[in-house]
Parts: sequence; C-alpha cells; structure tokens
Amino acid sequence: MQRRFIVSALAGAGAVLVLNGLIYALFYGDFLKDNSGLSTELFEQVQRPVADTQVVATVASMVFIGCLIATVAYWARAYTFAAGLKAGLIFGVLMIGAVNLGLIATTYYYSYISGLVDILVGALTIAVGCGFAALVQGRSQRSSQPSSSGV
Repeated sequence: MQRRFIVSALAGAGAVLVLNGLIYALFYGDFLKDNSGLSTELFEQVQRPVADTQVVATVASMVFIGCLIATVAYWARAYTFAAGLKAGLIFGVLMIGAVNLGLIATTYYYSYISGLVDILVGALTIAVGCGFAALVQGRSQRSSQPSSSGV
C-alpha cells in the first residue's frame, strides 16, 4: 500500500505540474494579468515572474497536491482513469471553488471572471492528476489480486 500510494501521488503531482505549466505558458499567465482584479502594474508586483519561481516551495506544493489527490482517489476507490477523473473533478471544483470565492470576497487579486476561470482550470488539472493517481492505484490493485482462472 505505501509504495502504491507514493507512486500514485507522484504520478498525480507530475500530471498537475506538467498541465499547469503548459496551460500557464500557453495562455493562462496573460489571461490572469488581463482579467485580474488588480491593475497591471500591481499584478506584476504581486505575481512572481516564472524565472523567479521558488523551486523548494513548488516541489513541496506538488508533494502536498500529489498526496491529496492520491488520497481522494484511494477514498473514492477510483481504480480507473475515468473514475479518478470524476472524483478529482468533484474534489477540485469544491476545493478551488472554496478558496477562490473566499479570495474574491476578501481580496482584489481575482475578479469574478478570473476567479471562476481559475476554478475551472484548477479543477481540470486536479481531475487529470487524480485520474493518473487512480490509474496507478488500479494497476497495483489488479496485480495484487489472485488470478480468477485458477492457474
């Protein structure tokens, strides 16, 4: 169980990291800057440039998100990509929605548009990560079960 959990957490975290990196580089960084509740000048002071990303904090964040989505997949008994995707999407919408709506209510960082789009983007990346975590857990689950053919 421990090895399966660690591998599924790494698979999920890797998927989230790669997807977020691609989405941010392709369009999302500009979208957030253009649709934030902050002026462009203030946004650029608050948001770190990609080159200034804190690597240790990023790695720690990915460890936490990997463990979180591996736990969601495990608790949901999701052992296929589709089942993990479904559980991850529900979890992602609830988690990111709670955080973003709280930030919309109490800060100027998000506008309603950027906050709601961020819920969608965050939930989708968590869902895909949870799909990979479930897939890894499902492979381990199937390989640990005795063969039904009696051989």
